[in-house]
Amino acid sequence: MPRRTRGRRTCTDCGCAGRCGPRWNLSQLARAVGMSRQRLNKALSCHGNPSLSTIMKVARALGLQLSFKLTH
Repeated sequence: MPRRTRGRRTCTDCGCAGRCGPRWNLSQLARAVGMSRQRLNKALSCHGNPSLSTIMKVARALGLQLSFKLTH
């Protein structure tokens, strides 16, 4: 259950007062990504092995940007 801080609800995961983005259920996320719910669930499970393409689609649907940095 979300905590309340100064009358506002805060996210139970990070305490951000709802600024971490929309809350999606798996069906909504699968629709946004263009995959079936079952396939996305399997890919994101602890035994799943999602492709980079799947990870990028999920990130894009959640409004996230992935970047890579070359290290020497």
